[in-house]
Parts: sequence; structure tokens; C-alpha cells
Amino acid sequence: INLPYPGMGSYIKYFLGRTELKTMVAELEVSLLAEGDLPSYAAAVASADLTNTDVVSQAESDGRPRPAAFASRAAALLVDIVAVQLLTIPLVTLLVLLARSGGPEAHSRADITGAILLIAFWYYFAKLESSPRQSTWGKRLLGIKVCDLEGRRISIGRATGRLFARILSALLYGIGFLIAPFTPKKQALHDLMCGTLVVSE
Repeated sequence: INLPYPGMGSYIKYFLGRTELKTMVAELEVSLLAEGDLPSYAAAVASADLTNTDVVSQAESDGRPRPAAFASRAAALLVDIVAVQLLTIPLVTLLVLLARSGGPEAHSRADITGAILLIAFWYYFAKLESSPRQSTWGKRLLGIKVCDLEGRRISIGRATGRLFARILSALLYGIGFLIAPFTPKKQALHDLMCGTLVVSE
């Protein structure tokens, strides 16, 4: 059955892709054609507000957010790495210069710069992922976000724990990241440890 009405794309794509609903639609189409009432049915569907985000969000079979694809997560991570490097280049340069300058004051200044660098790193990942947008710049660009197992925004504490757990994922030769496609909810090691998900918006 063809329903070429504006704003219905995501709704129809999801529902008509389900086997049981394909059967229901086929039976309904035959019934309406037999009764000669297909035009009024089409008009009713056309007038329905299927662009409502609440309707589309309830289209998930289990009522929960859809896990993000591994490719989207990987691309977002690459964007984040580039973003962090660009943002911290001045601090890293200053840290190197202070370390090479020598003297007791140079070491204390280098320590302060290193602490600022760590705070910047924490702010970018933990603070942004626990913000109302629930995403870093990379995730935002790819249309994905971080949430808890129920789809809710995570706290700054959990986001901080997830950041340090992510370091563990990286230290294990990246295996912590690579297991994501093979877990039931597409969770990486740090997601499993912290009870979080990366989902499509």
C-alpha cells in the first residue's frame, strides 16, 4: 500500500518493515478495496498527525531507545579525538615549553598546566555527555547520545566514571571498544561497567 504523504517517512518505514504488520496492511487493503472505501481511508491517514515525535519514539518494539550503530560510534570518536587535540594544542605546547625551561618554578607551572589539561579532557567528555544534549561534539554530529539503560540523561558522576572506564577500554588494546557490536545492547566495556547506552537520537 502506498501512502506518499509528507512527514510520514520514518513512521511508515518502521511499521511496514515488520512482518506481522505487513500481513495486517495487506488484509486491510484487500478489505477496503472490496468495500470501495480506500479513498476515505487514505484521507484519514493523510489528516493524521504522524509527524508527532511522541508517536515515532513509541515505535520501538521494546519501548526503549535504539542502540547506535558501531560505525556511528567510531566516527563520533574520531571527531572527538580531533576536537580534543585542537582544543588542547595550546595547553600541550605550553606544558612542553615549561618542562624544558628548567628550574623549580617550571615544574610547578607544568603541573598546573597538566591539571588544566586533565580538567579540559574531563569537561569535554563527562560534562558534555551529562548535559541536556547528552553528547559530545562528535556524537552530536553523528546524531547519537549517551543515556542510562532506561534512556534517561546520566549524572555527572556516572559520566565521570564512564570516562575513566573508557580509559580502561583503551588500555586493553582497544578491545573494550571493539566488543560493542557483539553485546546484546551494543555496549562497549565502559558502557557495561557504568550501565550506559549510546543510542540514536
